[in-house]
Amino acid sequence: MIKLFKFENLFKPKKIYVVLMFIAMLFSTIFSLPISWFIQIQENSKSNADGYSVVDKYDDLTVFFKKNNSLSVMKEMHENFNNTWGSSYCIIVSQPVYTLEVLFPLKFCYGYGDTPDEHIDPTFMTTVQMNKNAIEMSNIELYEGRGFNQNEYTYTDGKTVPVIVGYEYKEYLNLGDKFTVDYLNKILTLEVVGIAKKGSADARGPEKILDYTLIMPALEFETPSVSDEYYEDEMSFQRKAYLGYINCFVFSDDSALKIQSDLDNICKDLITEGRFILTGIKPINIFNLGYAKSNIIVLFVLPLLFLIIIFIILSILIWKKWREKISKNSETNIDKSKRKAIILEIYAEIFTVTFIIGFISLAISMNYRILEINTAILLGILLMLLALTPLYTIYKLNKTIKDK
Repeated sequence: MIKLFKFENLFKPKKIYVVLMFIAMLFSTIFSLPISWFIQIQENSKSNADGYSVVDKYDDLTVFFKKNNSLSVMKEMHENFNNTWGSSYCIIVSQPVYTLEVLFPLKFCYGYGDTPDEHIDPTFMTTVQMNKNAIEMSNIELYEGRGFNQNEYTYTDGKTVPVIVGYEYKEYLNLGDKFTVDYLNKILTLEVVGIAKKGSADARGPEKILDYTLIMPALEFETPSVSDEYYEDEMSFQRKAYLGYINCFVFSDDSALKIQSDLDNICKDLITEGRFILTGIKPINIFNLGYAKSNIIVLFVLPLLFLIIIFIILSILIWKKWREKISKNSETNIDKSKRKAIILEIYAEIFTVTFIIGFISLAISMNYRILEINTAILLGILLMLLALTPLYTIYKLNKTIKDK
């Protein structure tokens, strides 16, 4: 007769238990790693609690800049970013400027505190360029003066550019003061229109203090005419400026892969030799589908295929075990109570073995920080797998019994 279910039978050495434990550990690791990876993508892509940093992946910018349409491509990307992300699209570019007329103390110079004083250029001033969205999202309160007007974000030759200076500048500059700077090899006249309060910071976080910083609007420009005497210089200037604008920040609650998918779609028809990615996104581009879709394939599709394979293997193993037991049974009929006991033993065996190995796998992975995943998620996945796996075996078992 078929031996009824007994818990002590679960702990007797059997080859199938070894196989099940190996498969369970393999499954929990392979299926859980992508989930951990997804969590890491979401966390590592954030520049802070809310924002993603968009960066270019050009191998050689000079090759792209030599293309006749490079500036128009970047301007169109800039417009598409605005249309796609709206107020979430923030330009925060830390491009220093050279002062041509006024010398300030070293504490205002680019590299101060990070570079030995003797290596600091006293005319190279710490500066940040921001668009309207970034200004509004930043913690910038004015000690004196005003902010930027809408029309001051557009530049035409000879126009004075407004600037808000950090709090520490109040001893050296007053409202209405003007001075000349070199910004990306273009000479601009800056006029102080505001002084920020002490401790003001930009949208990237409270640690990005602006007390020693010049705050400029992220200027937009009309494309120069080919007949312009300074056409090449102006094109070079605008390319550099707009490259900073599309290496931007997106302050959104959407997932990293959603923002990356937006990026892929924007870049798809505009750029052929480069792509933009979020910091923290793995540079995977399977079949040239884009970084977001490729990551989704790796994260979810491949584990799903693995799940199907494991389902088939476990079903076959369990069925072979019970087929041998049934074939050795001399009875031609098994009543319902015995059939329930068999089914109970099938579930008990696979549940017990897999839960034990699930905990072991989780403990090992957490100890070595391979997986950073909630225990409930891991065990929930295992439970779904194991709840489904014996169904095939039970179906074959009942069919075999009926055939007898």
